[in-house]
Amino acid sequence: MGSRMKVMPGLTVGAYVQTEQPHEYDNLHVTSMGGQFALSNANLPAAQFQPAITCNQTSGNVCRQDVRVEQPMNIGLGFAFDGLMNGNLLVMADITHKAWSDARFFNEFYEDQEVYSVGLQLTQGPLKWRLGYGYADDPLKDTVADGVQIKTIGGVNEGGSTYTSAMYPLFMSYFQAMETPVIYKHRISAGLGIDGFLAPMLTLDTHVAFQLEEDKCFGANQAGVTSIHAGGNAAVRGTALTGGLATRGCAAADHSKATVSSFHLGGSLTWTF
Repeated sequence: MGSRMKVMPGLTVGAYVQTEQPHEYDNLHVTSMGGQFALSNANLPAAQFQPAITCNQTSGNVCRQDVRVEQPMNIGLGFAFDGLMNGNLLVMADITHKAWSDARFFNEFYEDQEVYSVGLQLTQGPLKWRLGYGYADDPLKDTVADGVQIKTIGGVNEGGSTYTSAMYPLFMSYFQAMETPVIYKHRISAGLGIDGFLAPMLTLDTHVAFQLEEDKCFGANQAGVTSIHAGGNAAVRGTALTGGLATRGCAAADHSKATVSSFHLGGSLTWTF
C-alpha cells in the first residue's frame, strides 16, 4: 500500500508499506536420517535435552519437514524533485526499512536493515542520462543460536555414515555463511534512455550497475554462544573446529569467508501506442 503527494511545484513525496511475503516449501529440509525418534532413543545425558523431530516421512527412516519463510515487511519513504535546470534535472532519493526481525525463519539470521538510494536524471532532448548510488546495512547478525523453525538436521558425514542432530549453532553459523548476497553495502549504476529510438513510438532504456566487493568472516563471534541442547559443549558453538582462517584475512576461530560482488547490464525497448 502506498501514496504520493505533490507538496510544492516540482517536489513529490511518497511512502509505502509492503507486508511480509510468505513462501512455503514442502518437504524441503531433511530433519532426520533415523526416523522420528532418532534423538529420543540416543540415550544422551539429561543436560543435552533434545528437540522433537518434525517428520513428514518420505522414505524409510528419512524424515523431512515443510519450511515456511517470509520476506520482510518493507517501509519506504522517498521524494523526487524536478525543479532544477528548467525542469531537465530530476533528483530522487529514498530510504527503505526492512523488518527482518519479524520475518519468519530469516529473523534467526538477520536483523533489521536500512537501505538508502539516490539518483539523478538529466534530460537533453530525446536523451535521458541517469546516475544512481545505493547503500545498504549488512543485516547479518553477529551471532546465531539453536535453530527455531528448523530444530533438527539429518545428513551424511565425511565417513559416509548417516547422522541426526539438533540444529546446533554450529549448523546455523554455516547456514548464515551461505547468505552471501546480502552482505554488499555499496552499489553504483548508470543508465541511458532514448525516446524515439529508431521510430517515434519506441523508447530504449539501458543500464549498467556494480555492487562493490565485500568480504565477511563467520565463526569467531560464536565463541560465547551456548547451545541449550549440548550441555555447554564448546564444539557446537559455531567456531572453527580446526585450523581456522587466520591466513585468509579472518580470525583463527572463523570457519568461513564470503566474498561477494556483482555486475549487471540490461536494457528494454518500449513500444507506445
